[in-house]
Amino acid sequence: MVGKLRSALALLERHRLPEAGGVVEALARAEGASELERLRGAEGREPVYFQGLARLLGPYGFGAAPAGPQGTR
Repeated sequence: MVGKLRSALALLERHRLPEAGGVVEALARAEGASELERLRGAEGREPVYFQGLARLLGPYGFGAAPAGPQGTR
């Protein structure tokens, strides 16, 4: 989990995206987590990585995930 957040941070910082700040905060919470549920929560409460990824890949046709299961749109 901590490794995943570090990788996300590296990607967002490399492209100078503002969402990197939110990942820094999530990483600090994850590194300080003493229980598994808190560790999972540190990642789950932080959609900033996905927002940054959507910003980075948006020009290439990638965007947010569809709301709801496929076939219900």
